Amino acid sequence: MAINIQNAFVATPPIDGGVYFNAPVGTPLPKTATEALNSAFVDHGAVGEDGFSNTPTRETSTEKMFGGDDWVDLQTSYTETVTITLLEDDNEHVLKSCFGDANVIEKTATDKHGRQRTIFHTAERLPLKSHIVKAVSGEKAKTLVVPNGRITTVEKTAETHSASTKYNITITAFKGPQEYKYANVFELRDDGMVDPNTPDPDVQDRTVTLPSGVTGGTFTLSVDGHATAELAFNATAETVQAELRKLTGATTATVTGNAGGPYTIKDITGALTADGTKLTGGAGTTITVNP
Repeated sequence: MAINIQNAFVATPPIDGGVYFNAPVGTPLPKTATEALNSAFVDHGAVGEDGFSNTPTRETSTEKMFGGDDWVDLQTSYTETVTITLLEDDNEHVLKSCFGDANVIEKTATDKHGRQRTIFHTAERLPLKSHIVKAVSGEKAKTLVVPNGRITTVEKTAETHSASTKYNITITAFKGPQEYKYANVFELRDDGMVDPNTPDPDVQDRTVTLPSGVTGGTFTLSVDGHATAELAFNATAETVQAELRKLTGATTATVTGNAGGPYTIKDITGALTADGTKLTGGAGTTITVNP
């Protein structure tokens, strides 16, 4: 097999600098390496020069048979961790991730003092969260997603004149939901090699049409089961677009059309559905989504 240097990945931070993010479990997770994250994912700022490490570990034992030869190997455990160094000692999200949200108390600055924080170091276990780390290599992008993970170790480095204070953290990944094959971690990649002659089957223009004669009520749109807020029956295209862009898979969606529709929706990745059961005054409550 010939060597192909194009298969190399030399990790660097994404152009916006965001490398490590976390959010409450249940927050919609990305489906591609390049899409914008749900707004609930908070950026933890700069990370150490060693980037991040993802370590899957399998432990095995071997059964013997009569006579002492090996009979069968057994996998006894599977664990996976992500380690990263957080550099921003005074970053609110870093502090809350390392010590717990409720253990970081902040007072805003006044004319008598600057912003004040009290940080309680307790033995309380840190919560399960969804975690994401991102890197790029030229046009390539790589995103590691931990659907259910916990920060299990926090090593705070020395307070010294010769180096900044840092937090070396370990995230232990646990089994994710069925839709992600119960994976502890899943990895999203994009090689950046766009083919202009091949339309993306997952990104199609959709037309959303409300039932004729509707005079009141609300409706919602959903991408892969995640719904917008209630939208008025006569919502403008701008309002529909703003609500859709809050959903994973629709963060760059564009919506055109008249108030009340039909709406033409572009740049959505995932299944688009609609719920019109709260609409009133029209010929039914079924909203048509094509294709």
